[in-house]
Amino acid sequence: MKPEDNYYEILGIATNASQEEITRVFKQALRELPEDMKEAAGRRNQLEKAYYVLGDEMRRFEYDRIMFDKKSPETKIEVKPSPSEAARDRSTFRHHQPLSQRDTYYDRFASASSARNQGSDKRPSVWVLVGLFLLVFVLGKVWLPGGVPRPGLENLPAVNTDSYMPQPDIPPLELPPGGEVHYYTGEEPLAPFSIDTAAGINYFIKLVDRATGAQVVTLFVRGGEWVETKVPLGNYELRYASGQDWYGEEYLFGTGTVCAKADREFRFYQDDTSIMGHTLSLIEQADGNLRTRRITPTEF
Repeated sequence: MKPEDNYYEILGIATNASQEEITRVFKQALRELPEDMKEAAGRRNQLEKAYYVLGDEMRRFEYDRIMFDKKSPETKIEVKPSPSEAARDRSTFRHHQPLSQRDTYYDRFASASSARNQGSDKRPSVWVLVGLFLLVFVLGKVWLPGGVPRPGLENLPAVNTDSYMPQPDIPPLELPPGGEVHYYTGEEPLAPFSIDTAAGINYFIKLVDRATGAQVVTLFVRGGEWVETKVPLGNYELRYASGQDWYGEEYLFGTGTVCAKADREFRFYQDDTSIMGHTLSLIEQADGNLRTRRITPTEF
């Protein structure tokens, strides 16, 4: 089945464009997003999806193969000679060596053999050296306290590959506008939700329904900005990913991503007189009352 979207048309490039041109056009397109936030979000998603495929040579080749029925490129195969041919080549090489060079090697070997046969060679034999080495090793193992130590490999900590975000194979994207909100429910956003952040760290915030675990709202907040928005009524779990360079919702902030979630529940509800919301400050304070704990990117 062929892909429904033509990624070349989305980026506005030819099918034979170079990888450098694809990257340049992608970055330029991000700088020319529409002013309307909803249109900009849709356009950004299209661009990121197209660049994710075309920006990687292997993914681009597979896409071209399905989309345009391109055949695999010819592979250059280097044929190695058979063992008999290789032996014949080595024999030929030795045969064509200069005679003076071969005689020099032979004379050195013959003179060494003659010296050993006549008893004039005072160098110890290989077996004597091996025996001395074994003797020193055994005596050292017996006399040294505790013998020869072995590395304690069984105590090495296990590596949890889910605890960090892999390095993306795309360049960092332009930061989304501060306050960019995406809703994943048909419920009307009524309750006020305000967020304050410290400069230098950007946040991608997610509200998840406590009962179903479904994602309800996502919100991007740039570091040092104050954002006010509205969310649907409900009881939510708050999670956030923080970092500096933005790579999209798949890779978040790359290897620098730090994910956490709040211990408390966030209730947005309406009583007889008003609609109750929340104001959240993601600035570290000595007397702060928002307790959070680290989670892995897979839990985010």
